[in-house]
Order: sequence, then structure tokens, then C-alpha cells
Amino acid sequence: MKRISPERKTAALDKLLPPYNMTVTAVAQMEGISEATLYNWRNQAKAEGKPVPGADNRTVRYDWLGQHLFSSLKALQEYATQWQWFYHHERLNMALNGFTPMQRIQCLSDSTDYRR
Repeated sequence: MKRISPERKTAALDKLLPPYNMTVTAVAQMEGISEATLYNWRNQAKAEGKPVPGADNRTVRYDWLGQHLFSSLKALQEYATQWQWFYHHERLNMALNGFTPMQRIQCLSDSTDYRR
């Protein structure tokens, strides 16, 4: 099994995000890696608190998308932006031991143990 550099891994994950918004299937084919590998990388990035596509879809659907009627696309975009900020800065994540994703990133950048 060949080793893939961290730079290549980051570049592949970046293609899933805006402005590219490529599908996992498309990126996997382009990079010559399996979809399972790409999903694994995405899940690892999510656990590290990094923004990744598809990670919040269930939460989006159940937390607000199915509960609100929006009068315009602009209203939806404004609500989504506010919700994303809340999700990453204020909402505690039990998978991150009760920290928010941004707190987890800060702990990693400070080289402290976030489990304390």
C-alpha cells in the first residue's frame, strides 16, 4: 500500500469544499484513490474539527431545514450562515469531549490536551 503525502490528502479534501464542491466519487477518480479512503479522510478531518462537506447534513436536515419555511434563497443563506457559526463556535460536540470545533482547533494549535 503506497503512502500518500499530507499535502496530497489536504489537496484532495479541499476539492470537496467551495469553490470546487466536487463529489467524493469525482475526487476519488481524479486522485486515483478509493472512495472509502476519501470518506475516511473526511471523517478524520471532521473529528479534528475541520470543516468538511457532508459532515453536517443530518444535523442541518433535522435541526432547521425541515422546521422552517424560507421566503427567499437569501433568507435561507443568511440563516445557514448564522447556523454554521453557531455550530462551529457555540454548540458543544460530544465527539470532541464537550468542546466546540473551534475550541478543539484552538487546543490543537496550543498543543494542549483537549481531553482534560
